[in-house]
This record gives sequence, structure tokens and C-alpha cells, in this order.
Amino acid sequence: MTQHTIENRDARQPARIGTRQEFRQDQRLSSRQCRNSWRVPLQITLLLCVVGNIAQSLGAQEVAIVPQRGPYYVGEPMVIQVQINGVQSNQDVDCQLSQSQLPPGVSVEGPQIGQSKSSFSQRDFSGRMISREIVSFTYSFQVTADRPGTNVIGPFIVEIDAKSQDLGGIEVEFEELEDDPEMELELSLPRSTIYVGEQVPVTICWRFAGDREGLQFAFSNLQIRSPLFDQLPFVESQPKTRTTLSIVTAQGVVEVDAKVEQERRNGEDYVVLTGQRTLIPNTPGEYSEISASCRTQRVTRWGRDIFGGARPRDSAPALARAKPLSFRVLPIPTVDRPSSYSGAVGSGFGIEVAANRSVVRVGDPIVLDVTLTGDGDLDRCSLPRLSNSLDENSFQLPNEEPVGLVAGKSKQFKVSVRVKDATVGQLPAIEFSWFDPKQEKFITASSKPIALQVNAAQIVSAADVVSSSSVKSISPNSSEGTSTPKATNQPPTVSALNFVGANLAIEKNLPNLVVAPSSLAIHDWWTPTLYLLGIALMALGLIAQRYRARSPRQTQRQSVIKQTRSRVQRAERQPPRDATNSIASALRQLVAAYPDGDRTAVDAIIAECEQLGFAPAHHDDSSLKSDLVARALAAIDNFFRKQTS
Repeated sequence: MTQHTIENRDARQPARIGTRQEFRQDQRLSSRQCRNSWRVPLQITLLLCVVGNIAQSLGAQEVAIVPQRGPYYVGEPMVIQVQINGVQSNQDVDCQLSQSQLPPGVSVEGPQIGQSKSSFSQRDFSGRMISREIVSFTYSFQVTADRPGTNVIGPFIVEIDAKSQDLGGIEVEFEELEDDPEMELELSLPRSTIYVGEQVPVTICWRFAGDREGLQFAFSNLQIRSPLFDQLPFVESQPKTRTTLSIVTAQGVVEVDAKVEQERRNGEDYVVLTGQRTLIPNTPGEYSEISASCRTQRVTRWGRDIFGGARPRDSAPALARAKPLSFRVLPIPTVDRPSSYSGAVGSGFGIEVAANRSVVRVGDPIVLDVTLTGDGDLDRCSLPRLSNSLDENSFQLPNEEPVGLVAGKSKQFKVSVRVKDATVGQLPAIEFSWFDPKQEKFITASSKPIALQVNAAQIVSAADVVSSSSVKSISPNSSEGTSTPKATNQPPTVSALNFVGANLAIEKNLPNLVVAPSSLAIHDWWTPTLYLLGIALMALGLIAQRYRARSPRQTQRQSVIKQTRSRVQRAERQPPRDATNSIASALRQLVAAYPDGDRTAVDAIIAECEQLGFAPAHHDDSSLKSDLVARALAAIDNFFRKQTS
């Protein structure tokens, strides 16, 4: 191979040109050096990224406000979430919405708190394993507006380890939702005038015109709302079928059994679902223009599932408003009210009385089983005064009003009476009256009289007491082996004592009589133990006797005090409107149980509860509720204190 030399002008030294193989080796070496020169910076960069991510996950916290996807409609709740990420497990976190700056017509419920945790492990530069746990919080606020327009919801205040952060507010625009032409809602009462204590069925009817798939989707998202279900009390019952209407109340969602029918109206076919709730008004008043509405989701675009069936792809809210409902609640009339009326309202009532015995002596107790039946609110029914039907000169009647037990459509009472006069030949019929709101009049029913055979009371004198003949003591050494009894018409009494064959000899064996003192000392502690045990049994017997001798009236009074105070105390945990109704109901039952008591303070609190619970411009005030509960408890104690005195 030929070699060439050239002259280097600067160094004046010859330069050598290598072969082709050497040139390729130099090229590979240069490429390797170039790659090595980038490897170290790249590793450093990756390491810094990992360290930065770890530091960010350990110390950085992200807070964001995430609203529910729009559009938003009036009366349709929307959800605003405050998401807090990157919080360590040992940190205290809280989020609240400033209620003082809410726009008028906007209500907020919540927050509902959701929490999720994630943990990871990483080695540091020294090779140690670092474990961390990161917590994420989600605070959900449900916002509802009753008028269209743009509202600012906020500010939201987030606190992390007592450090507050103001997130500001978020603008939400609510639009008016038009009624769906293919959906209808109707609420109806049997009459426009009803009475206090009457069981009134409220019929709820929902109609839908559309295909079967759309009906199923709309029905599964259906919710019915009305102030009627929050202002007045209803009978709560568990649904018995799988087809139910969902009614949204302040206490939660109530499911009502519904029947399905088909109906053709205005040339269109409707599927109709009809349900009922039973209303029992407890306060007279005028109720006008009570609104009702139902909301659901209508399918706007359909898709197909993997089996080719139709499934909803997109949906939109749908609304239907019912015609406003107006009615009057009247009190029970006082004109022509019979003395045997005790608060029953309804129809078809009856009374049956059965006695546990029909042949008695004067003064013997007779237990009466009194059964009331009828179509009405049996919880409000009480037994009329027995003195209206039974003459107190002939019968001794109980002083306390008996407490009945409701079983289905009947209420049972147990009453004990005593006959005072031997000339009484029957238990007279007992009258029971009720008010029929459909006929708007009082109706009285009577039980069947019960024939009695009353005998005079038997008086036991000293001459009627028979004493046993005395047994003569016989000495074993006496020559008189037997005693000759006196002649009498009674058969001879056989003595239970028999000395024939008895070994009455005195023990003369000295070892059997001598007992070591140490063996006697072992049993010395038995004597005081047995005495103490006897005294304890006597004390227990006295306590049991005193408990049995307690007056049933006193026991019943203590039970009524406990039940009434418990119901009033539970009302403090209820919403203010429901609390006033509960307090008034408890005090009414107290007055019904003891009508002869001083009811001035109790009646004043009942009137105040009615005024607060059904005033047109009612404001929920927790402090007023607490004061009302305290005064109600004081009135109960004062009522029973005067009863005792």
C-alpha cells in the first residue's frame, strides 16, 4: 500500500494518512465516545425528574372546583365538587360554603364527603425505602334554584391544618325547563273539605306517552315533589309490590305502591301509573294552590349495545307540573257531640265486649275485653268513659283510662270492674260514638249486654273456723299405751306419730359422744352464714312484696311520663317544622290520658306549636325549637306534679 506525506505548515511536521480500516475504527470510536458523552447527562436528567415527582407528590396540594356538566334547570339539583388532592394522611382537611352570600332563591345541601387513599414506596439516594400515603378529598354540594338566571355560588373556604384558602365562587346559569308534552302529573283528593283526624287518600297519577324503551328509562328516573308531603302528616307504610312511585320529601324518598294501566286521551295512548298516600290532618286550616311536579330523564339519542339491543346514548331532563291543589281542613264539630265520643273519626266503627266470668259474688273482679273496629285512625281512638254506660252505684269502675293495643283494623282494651250490688242482673251495653266525615254527623254504636249472676258475698265468722283435735303426748315409759277417744260423730283422728319399734335408748358409747374441739371449730362459721342468708332472703321478700303492692295507677303514670318526655326530647333532633308537630302530638295524647289535669300550660304550648308549624311565613329556627322543647318538658313535669298533689 502506498503511503503519502504532506507538509504541515504550522508545525512543520509530517502528517500521516491512515488506511481505510483504521479510518473505520476511528469512526466507531468517535461514535462510541459521542454516545457515552450523552448517557451521563440523560441519567442525571431522569433522576431529577423522578426526585421532582416524588417531591411534588409529597408536598404539593391541588385544589379545584369542578361543577356538574350543564345545562342547569330551575328546580333541578346540580352538583358542585371541590376536589383536594395531595393531602397527607395526618393533615386535617375541611371545606365549607359561605351561606351568607348565597343569592336569593338558591338553596345548598351538603357537603357530602368522599375520600380516597393511595400509597407508594421509593428508595432515596442512600438506598432507604420511603413509604408515603396520599389522601384525596371530594366535597359535593347540591345546589337548587327556584328562578332562572345566573347566580354566583361561593366562596368556598378550604382549611388544611388550620390554614384557610379562599377559592372564590363559580357562576351557574339556571334555565327554565318547559313542561314535557308527552308527560302529565295529577294530584287529587276525594273532597275539597276534610276534617281533622280523618284518613284521606291522596291519589297520585303519572301519565306517559312514548315507546316502551323510553317509558322504562323515564320511569326509572322519575321523582315526584310537592310541599303537601312536607306540610301535613301521612301514614307511612312499606311497599308491597315492585312497581312503585318515588316521592321526594324532606325526610327522604318514599316509595308508594302503584298500579299500571293504559289509557287513550286526545288521540294518544298513555301508560298510567296510579298510587295513593293516606293523609291525616291534625290541625284545621286553609290550604290553597299547593303545587306538585315530577322530574325525570328523557332519551334524546339511542345507541346499540354489544348484543344489538337499544340503549340510551344521551338524555335530557323532562318536567311535568300538576294542577295546584286547594282544600280546607275543618275541626270536629262540637254541636250535638255525644258524651260517648272519644275522638274517633272515620266510618263503620263497632264495639264488642266480652267478660271472663258471668257468675260472680259481690266485690269479685270482672275483666272486660273491649274491642273497637272500624275504618279510621285507631291510634287516636280511646275508650269512652264507662260511667256513661255503667252506673257507679252498681259497679266499681277503674280510676285510670285503659291503654289499648292496635292490631290491624281493631283496637283492644282490658278493663276490670267490680259489682257492688247483688241485685245487678246484667252488664249494660257500652256506647261508643264516632264522627263520620262523609255524612258529617256523629254516629253511636252499642255493645250487647252480658247477663250476670251475682251472689251475695260470703262472710266467714269465728265459728266457721275448724281446729284440729289435739294430740295427747304419751310417755314411752307410761303404762297407758293408748288413749280412749270420746264418742263423736266424726271418724277418729289417726295420729301421725308412731312409736312402735322406735329405738329411744340413750347413747352410752363414750367415743361416739366425745367430739374433738378442732372438728367443732371447723363448722363454727356456718352458723352466722346461715343467719345472714336468712336475713337476706327476708329482705328480698319485703322488696318483692312492696313492688307487688305498688299502685297500678302510679305505675301507669310513670310510664306515661317517660313516654311523653321521650317523644318531646326526640323532637329536638327533628327539623323545626316536624318538631312542632311531634311536640303537639305528644302533649295531645298526654291531655287525652289525663283530662282532669291542669292543662293551661300544655294547651298554650300546643297552640304555639300549631301556630309555628302551619304559619304561612314559617322560618326554621333551631333556637326557637330548643326553647319550645324545654318549655314542653317543664309543662309535663308541672302537669304531673299537680296530678300528684
